[in-house]
Amino acid sequence: MARLKVTLIKESVEELRSYRSSVDSYQGSKKLNFLLLFSEFPNISVAEASVQIGIGTSTVTRWFHAYKDLGILGFLAIPKRKRTSKFITPQIHTALEKRLQASKVSFSGYKDAQQWLEQEFQVAIPYHILRRYMIDKLDARLKVPRKSNVKKDLEASAEFFKTT
Repeated sequence: MARLKVTLIKESVEELRSYRSSVDSYQGSKKLNFLLLFSEFPNISVAEASVQIGIGTSTVTRWFHAYKDLGILGFLAIPKRKRTSKFITPQIHTALEKRLQASKVSFSGYKDAQQWLEQEFQVAIPYHILRRYMIDKLDARLKVPRKSNVKKDLEASAEFFKTT
């Protein structure tokens, strides 16, 4: 099997081990194990390394080239998606936010929010996309039972719980 030229790994074994505390993902830890393996055993083959790490041989070569191009910090960083929603515009986002903050006219469920968007903005957004967006971006959990009714009369509840 082919052998990689690992002379380009600039960090020492101790320096690579110090990165363990900063890596917080499974893929990042696999990548760090990859670098540690090649820095400790520079003559290891791609097949042996892939078996030892538990990844494919093409992944080993791809990771090696990524490390060579990006350096240690770029290689260990997990890229974030920068894609905006196809369905939810900034106008819809602010309208949803305002409606969720209003206590008396809030949504009773995600279906209610979906129907409201169809009425107000004439946009048909699939249920699962709207639900995921509202949970992730707006921090809304609509199916959780509320502790108290908004229209509840506080004096009547105090009278009810009053013990004689």
